[in-house]
Order: sequence, then C-alpha cells, then structure tokens
Amino acid sequence: WRVEVHTGSESVADQGRLFERASAVVGAHGAGLSNLVFCRPSTLVLELPTSEGVHTFFRHLSLSLGLRHYELSACATHFYGSFDIAACLGSSYGPLRDLLLSLLDS
Repeated sequence: WRVEVHTGSESVADQGRLFERASAVVGAHGAGLSNLVFCRPSTLVLELPTSEGVHTFFRHLSLSLGLRHYELSACATHFYGSFDIAACLGSSYGPLRDLLLSLLDS
C-alpha cells in the first residue's frame, strides 16, 4: 500500500496524475473529489458524505466515469471545519483498510 494525500495545493497537472494512478480514492464530500474525472475506470471511490443532507453529485459522476462509488455514511462530515476520521473509525485505521481491501478485491 502507498497512501498519497491530496492537499489541494498541487498544480492541476499534479492533481490529475495523482488521481489517475490511484487504485482507490477516499475523501470527504467536497470540491477535491472533482478530480475523480482523472481516475481510470473501475477506480474505487469511498466518499465520506456530509451530514447536512444527501448529495449525489459524486455518485453520479462516478457512475458516468465507470468508477466504483461507495459512501461511508457512518463517517458523515460537515461542510465547514476539520474532520477527524480517526474519531469516526476509532483509534485504528484497520477497519478502513479492511474495507478497502475487500472492495478492491470485489
């Protein structure tokens, strides 16, 4: 496994390359997921939705691009402020790793 973090400070070209080589993308609902347009078909997308309501934009984008989109609704995020995925998953990222492995194998 190699984890690369998209900060949004990369050039558009670097963002495109990052998403193009990804086997899986995990991210909170937001503008950064617009880079899904650079992903290869069948890339796994695990979206952390917002708690402010159901937003289906990235699900529809993923479907149109042939990506495998899932939502981890137990880890709903907020539009503003920081998000602590460790608080959602507990002290271990093991469950997220296990979920990603099972989805990548499917």
